[in-house]
Amino acid sequence: MALCRRPTGEVVAGPVALGDAMSVRISLRCPADSTFYGLLHTHPRLPNGQGGIAKLSAQDIRDARRVGAEVACVATESNLNCFKIKR
Repeated sequence: MALCRRPTGEVVAGPVALGDAMSVRISLRCPADSTFYGLLHTHPRLPNGQGGIAKLSAQDIRDARRVGAEVACVATESNLNCFKIKR
């Protein structure tokens, strides 16, 4: 989902997006009183036991840079980590 920032600095969520284990299409729309700030997505554990790591992949970083995200956050079943995206 998109993370959006209000003029007060409060971070709010944009629309929730659903995808599959390998990809998701995220809307970068934000509520009227906010602007796009970053991305939040999950790394669920796959049936084969892989995944579930709250760390950005190389593709996550490329995608965040492509859309101009300042931060990218990854959530798993038990962790949430956010990372500042370097330009």
